[in-house]
Amino acid sequence: MPSLRSAPDRRDGSGEPSSHLLPTKLSPPRTASVLVPCGPALRRIDQGVGGKLVLVTAPLGSGKTTLLTQWYRETRVPHVLAWLSLDEQDNAPERFFAYLVGAIRRVAPDFDAYSTSEAGHATSVVLRSLWNLGRELVVVLDDFHVLRERSLVRAFSYLLDHSPPHVHWVVSSRNIPELDLAKLKLTEQLVTLDGRDLNLDSEAIRELGLRLCGAALTPEDVESLRSRTEGWVAGVKLALLSAGEHASVSDALGKAIGSNHDVARYLADAVLREQPEEVREFLVLSSVVEQLHGDLCNALLGTTRGPALLGQLERSQLFIQALDAERQWYRYHPLFLEVLRAQLACDHGDRVPGLHRAASAWFAEHQMRDEALMHAFASGDRAWCLTLTARCMEAWMREGELASVLHWTAKLTPAEVIRSPAICVGHIACLILSRRFAHATAALQDAQHHLETAYEVPAPERERLTKRLVGGDARHLRDDGLHVRAGDGAGALALRLEPLGRARLVDDVDGLVRQEPVIDVLGGQLRRGADGLGLVLHPVVLLVAALQPLQDEDGVLDGGLAHLTLLQAVLSDSAPDSGMDLDASPGAEEPDVFVAGAVLAAKAYQALRMNRFDAMRRLALSARETLQGHNNPFLVGYTDVLVALADRAQGNMKDAAARCEEAFERASLGRRNPVWANAATALANARYEQNRLDEAEALCVEVLPLLPQASVFETFAIAYLMLARIKTVRGKYAEAYRLLDYLHGVLECGHQTRFLAHVCGEKIRLYLVEQAPARMRVVAQEFGLGERMRRGEWSEKRFYDETWERLGLAQAWVMMVRGRHDKAHAILETLRASAHEVGYVSRETALLAAIAVCHWRAGDAMAAFAALNRGFALARRFGFGRSVFDETPGLQEVVIAAARQRKLSYALPDRYTTRYQDLLSAGARVPREFAAPPSAPLEPLTERELQMLKLLAQGLSNQEISERSNVALSTTKWHLRNVFAKLDVTTRTAAIVKAQERLQRNL
Repeated sequence: MPSLRSAPDRRDGSGEPSSHLLPTKLSPPRTASVLVPCGPALRRIDQGVGGKLVLVTAPLGSGKTTLLTQWYRETRVPHVLAWLSLDEQDNAPERFFAYLVGAIRRVAPDFDAYSTSEAGHATSVVLRSLWNLGRELVVVLDDFHVLRERSLVRAFSYLLDHSPPHVHWVVSSRNIPELDLAKLKLTEQLVTLDGRDLNLDSEAIRELGLRLCGAALTPEDVESLRSRTEGWVAGVKLALLSAGEHASVSDALGKAIGSNHDVARYLADAVLREQPEEVREFLVLSSVVEQLHGDLCNALLGTTRGPALLGQLERSQLFIQALDAERQWYRYHPLFLEVLRAQLACDHGDRVPGLHRAASAWFAEHQMRDEALMHAFASGDRAWCLTLTARCMEAWMREGELASVLHWTAKLTPAEVIRSPAICVGHIACLILSRRFAHATAALQDAQHHLETAYEVPAPERERLTKRLVGGDARHLRDDGLHVRAGDGAGALALRLEPLGRARLVDDVDGLVRQEPVIDVLGGQLRRGADGLGLVLHPVVLLVAALQPLQDEDGVLDGGLAHLTLLQAVLSDSAPDSGMDLDASPGAEEPDVFVAGAVLAAKAYQALRMNRFDAMRRLALSARETLQGHNNPFLVGYTDVLVALADRAQGNMKDAAARCEEAFERASLGRRNPVWANAATALANARYEQNRLDEAEALCVEVLPLLPQASVFETFAIAYLMLARIKTVRGKYAEAYRLLDYLHGVLECGHQTRFLAHVCGEKIRLYLVEQAPARMRVVAQEFGLGERMRRGEWSEKRFYDETWERLGLAQAWVMMVRGRHDKAHAILETLRASAHEVGYVSRETALLAAIAVCHWRAGDAMAAFAALNRGFALARRFGFGRSVFDETPGLQEVVIAAARQRKLSYALPDRYTTRYQDLLSAGARVPREFAAPPSAPLEPLTERELQMLKLLAQGLSNQEISERSNVALSTTKWHLRNVFAKLDVTTRTAAIVKAQERLQRNL
């Protein structure tokens, strides 16, 4: 299979662009072997790049791109040069700024801007990064006229007006863009070239004629050609190419070239008709596609000469341009393409649908799905459109590219979506996973309405489906179709839900059965539709029912879990009395791997929200095992992230980081898609915790443009929160606030209260670091922290809730700033106790760090050191991650003081103090001899562990300790591992020494 995407040449050894950008847009087109002479224009550009803008405006075919390409490759100006070829799709601000950032970063890897969907915000971000760029930069924007979105043109005008002196712009356009050119001209920052500057004079025409025709033109021919074409580059070149073996260019020209209509007729008459029949047919038929590849042309024309003919056309310079260094991809000149397509419609109109169909099949075979679907719809073959859409959807859903699915299903009629089971299922599932629940509900209602006109269901199929829905009793079927009567169906369903009540997952089983949307879904609205839609659709219908309750941030989590457990039970063949617990996995005869894996992943996420981390890990691993081997990289990657979150929550930062590394390495083998975005964000978080801020920031900047495609909302929120933190660490407070403010707006629109609490905490700490108490009070008032405290929201321990804890922590900082350390300490202790109760180690560690700072601010150093040591004890050998320091302003001071006063009960390893030396500074490095030996275990030993300790001090082996204590050998080893951890040792010899010391103190 040929290489379908090739990277362009790199200039000055610069870095590669991000792989989700088309590399052919980030470098000039390949230069023709015979260049148009344009020395004076090249010198004008060289002179102009000392100012702010060089503007090249000229009509189509004037050689603007050729001129800029030649200048880009030949200029000797000592600047870094970036190139961006614009096209119609760049009218979307997010795409335009993504490519602009990619073009600059390709030649300036330290350029740290990122793209957003809002033009004003993206402009500010790019401007700040340009001002921070410490080198002379020229940015070439070719074909600026394609930008018709007025807001985008205004944004670029602002960017141009406020660019730093070391940044210069070169812009080509067919028309004069709506930029503030008068101001630039007054300040002598503008150099313009128009069509007259690009038109060829007699000497240039003579030189070009010698190059193209191989013989010198007579002075009469040169003057005739100049007068007829007025030096228009395309006209001159057309005439010279068409002259061929003619003795006189004037004879070959035939007539003057005037309007575009005349040019088109000339191209058809003087160029196209002069070609051999094989070449003419190749040109016309291949014009059906935008970009040409040799094998693609073979498929279109049923030939084997595609690559050879493309090479022949390029050598003849017949208005074809190579797009890559390997010369595998080409395109026709736009004017020539227009003429070819007009000829195609005129001469071969009946073949156009078939050509589109052949192009679609070729692109589909080579996994170029968008191009395949574009030609499929152009072919008018709706059956093929449906088949190909379903095939592409399957691949896109596995990769998490939900936006692509929804883009193409929108081009189908509602009836086509409903009548195609695979497309209907995928469409609704993507709406669900994209959090567009209102649209998913509407689509589901349309599908169910279609099922109202159902055909009779064969009895065996009716019985099988009914058993799956209501627990195996087929007596509730009506004779006229698959209708389960609501009352009887609900009663049978309630039998299946009884284990939920016994497991105390649902208080009101009967109420759950009769609430919407469960009763509608399971009580009788599923019927057999055309083409088996009912049988195929029901897992997704159930998925809607199961996932809808999970979207209410303020709702009861157990209700959502019950729905998920119900869905898992319905999808499996388990009997009603087999029991359904949180950790249950699908049956061996699971009918839909995707739905089964999605349900398990959803249950794992729900377990995370309920702080059941062991169960979450088991469910996520079970989901991963279910999906393994079924080519579902998106869900597999998501389960990896879930397991990493469980490890991190329980304080196992090393395993969490390792899993993130593995997931990213696997995702990096493919394209920059949502699978990669999720893995990259997870790895960025791991790098951040390891204090590798440069790597974390680089990943965040690269992932931001992809976030709108990611269906995992945590990825979106965490990336912005993390980048804002890094900006705060670097002292870029304004940038940090803009990131938080942007995220704040997005979260409010989505009613994401949990992450809004994160934003509240980040803003409070940002203003604390910035020493802006007045702005801190505004944020506290905006989130109602004072009112919550007056209501006693944090007066007593409750079941741990992330929103409650994050807002409480923010209020504690407000209290500390006001000098109310007693109030702050009370809040923090309440939060810590709740985190401790559910085993949320990472949050308890962070809260203990905050308690230490609270005591320190209150002047109680000993209490501060005690809380600090408790925090380090929880962190064990991993120590505090970067997030603990950043969430706890002033923590460094407490750690440094504890180290200097030898109050640390835990000797920080050298590798730890080296990694975090920018936080701890040289004076904070704590050699082991500085750490005072603890007088007691950092965590109390249990009676059984004390017994093991005494036997260990006698030098007994594990087997002997097991026999003496009458405990199984495996349990003995488990106890000894706990003792080792609490004694802060890693070897048996060290443990025996510590044991003897403690026994001598009557421990």
